[in-house]
Amino acid sequence: MGLEVMLEGWAFNDERYMEFGEPEDWQDKGTVTDAAGRFGLLFAPPRAFTFELVAKRPGFARERRDLNELFAGDVRDLGEVELLRGGAIQGRLLAADGTPISGETFRVSANGHSANLNHAPTARQPTVEQATVDPQSGAFRLEDLAPGRVQLTAWRKGSARIDGPQVVVVPGETVVQDLVYGGPDLERITLSLSTRHFYPLRPERDSIRLSGVEIEARTPGADPSRGDLAFDGLAPGAYTLTIDDPRFLPWSQTGIAPGTAVQAKLVGSSVLVLDVRDEGGSALPLYRVDATIRNVNFFPTRFRLRNGTTPLAGGRLDGLVAGDYTIAVSIAGLGARTREVEGLHANETRALSFVFGAQAALAGRVRRPTGAPVADADVLLLAPAMEDDSPASHIVVQNGFFSDATRARRELARRRTDEDGAFRFELPAAGTYALYTYRGALDAATESMNVAEGEQCAGVELVLPAGALIRGHVALPPGGRCPGLRVSGWVEGSNSALGMFDPDPDRVALASDGSFELGPFAAGLAELTLLLPEEFLSGSYSQGDRIAGGLPLGSVELVEGAVARADFDVAASFPGEVSVDVLVDGAPAVGVKVALLDLIDTVELEHSRTLSNLAGHARLPVFPGTYRLLVEDIDNGWSTLAAAPLQVSAGQTRSALVSVDLVAGELACVDASSGAPLVGQDVALFVAHDGGWHHLRRHLRTDATGRLALTLPVGDYGFARAGQPAAARLTWTASGPLTARIEL
Repeated sequence: MGLEVMLEGWAFNDERYMEFGEPEDWQDKGTVTDAAGRFGLLFAPPRAFTFELVAKRPGFARERRDLNELFAGDVRDLGEVELLRGGAIQGRLLAADGTPISGETFRVSANGHSANLNHAPTARQPTVEQATVDPQSGAFRLEDLAPGRVQLTAWRKGSARIDGPQVVVVPGETVVQDLVYGGPDLERITLSLSTRHFYPLRPERDSIRLSGVEIEARTPGADPSRGDLAFDGLAPGAYTLTIDDPRFLPWSQTGIAPGTAVQAKLVGSSVLVLDVRDEGGSALPLYRVDATIRNVNFFPTRFRLRNGTTPLAGGRLDGLVAGDYTIAVSIAGLGARTREVEGLHANETRALSFVFGAQAALAGRVRRPTGAPVADADVLLLAPAMEDDSPASHIVVQNGFFSDATRARRELARRRTDEDGAFRFELPAAGTYALYTYRGALDAATESMNVAEGEQCAGVELVLPAGALIRGHVALPPGGRCPGLRVSGWVEGSNSALGMFDPDPDRVALASDGSFELGPFAAGLAELTLLLPEEFLSGSYSQGDRIAGGLPLGSVELVEGAVARADFDVAASFPGEVSVDVLVDGAPAVGVKVALLDLIDTVELEHSRTLSNLAGHARLPVFPGTYRLLVEDIDNGWSTLAAAPLQVSAGQTRSALVSVDLVAGELACVDASSGAPLVGQDVALFVAHDGGWHHLRRHLRTDATGRLALTLPVGDYGFARAGQPAAARLTWTASGPLTARIEL
């Protein structure tokens, strides 16, 4: 009762901002829960926005939910959320000699996000809280943290961050943990780069130089903790940083002391001079400018350069970086015009003209075969494929990728139909276009259409099939309980043109009586699968006849416009459960990943996964079968796979104890050809099993001498340079590595 709930919103990305704009009058929404703990928020969601829902009560951890995209008329029922009683961490920020750091402004954060969490699905966002360190005593206190493992981090203005220890938060208790700030950043200068307009573009590393007294000018290495550039092992003194890449205006900063984090804000050296006029030759002073960078391998590629609220002095658009562009100029009421810019050189100034006449448009509606309009359907404006274009051509969405791009249609813009099923596109230029729409698993596309300069092409109709529904029932065994079981449906041969961006197969949770309704689907043969609750496996994939976290139920023939019936009895295949206790060095392991695997040839099929709780316990529902038990701590770089298979029967619980003893050791990593130390290199770790390898999903990184400091269970391992198969093999014994040097 009386719990404060806030909904915060902001533009999701540049693409959504450019298409829909950002309302000037948006204010975050707030409310409080009633006597039953319930709440509701009614608002008009801006199309460009993504949202975060935040609930907070003193003594409990802050609760967050991400709501990526909301449409007018959407209703989101978040169900019941149990707030977690919070715990606290207090301590002092200490110098390397153990004395409190005082007189400076530091911040400390506790972050519950971990690499383990990336591979264990949960709707609950990790706990993240910050606090200011007392400048006199060096003391700090972080409150209302969710129970579990968090990473402590400290930083100060103008300095790189320091990662402290991992701490286990206990509800209702205060954990005392000091944080020592004396690490390598005090002998390091870090450099973060940003480029005006085009943030992915970076100067060449060899154009960046650090110079100072008694050192030779040097180029930077990488700071693995932040992804920035770094200069390490610096003596006290004042240093100078310069960047001299001709694609950017020269940049430099002097008087930099070790322990400083430098931000270089770069500006491209190329210029476009825009001349924008109407058909009568009169200048048009207010216009928006967007640029799409072509022939690059990063995303996004489209950027807003001018918002058009004030004139562009002299039409001079500076700050571009050498390369290939599509420049789009847009004027309210007149639409957009585009021009291609090929091979813009460093330090070049190039003129570009745009003429605005009557704007072409493409409009229509989406309907069912009965004529009924389809509201809230996405409609994509497409550039036709350069080769073999047809309504069945693959579609590359904005900022997407396809290996055979010449045979793919490319998304230019998208709209959502209104209540009458209507849509309209203002076209950037005369040319050839196509349209595509989808709603759930149903889609429709047009042939390519030629639109002349100024032509108003209206009345285009996209007809979505009515589709077919599946209603059915899954009979559970008497007393069988596994809340959150889901049914998934997929129609053979119904893959849409969106490919990997295709909407997921329709999935619904079983009702308490085992009933379900799926669809609509396209006509055809639908394959149905029973899936584990989403908190144990969010997606599903297959290998042969095995489905990750799923049980094939059977198939049903679907007829356009009809309702099919599908009933199943799963008593003999109802999920069992594996109850696992994990000990590391004799103590309960908190927040490690626990999973049940199917090993099929060289493929690992993961059937259920979760994180261990404060007691080191994990429970995993899983369908009957034979599995291997995996326990790993991706954060701390170790993994172990049980040698003996685990048999799980329908409706039964199996118990398992995994006790891991970690052994510390070091490895020297050298180049296999030259024997030179591999300094600052990413190294992949593999764990041996049944003649194959399990890959730890985190790269390790060698230090400034090419060494790896590891803490691993006893076993056989493989090592490789990042992205390569296991090359060097060794045994880790109870006293450390059997050999102290590996060649990669």
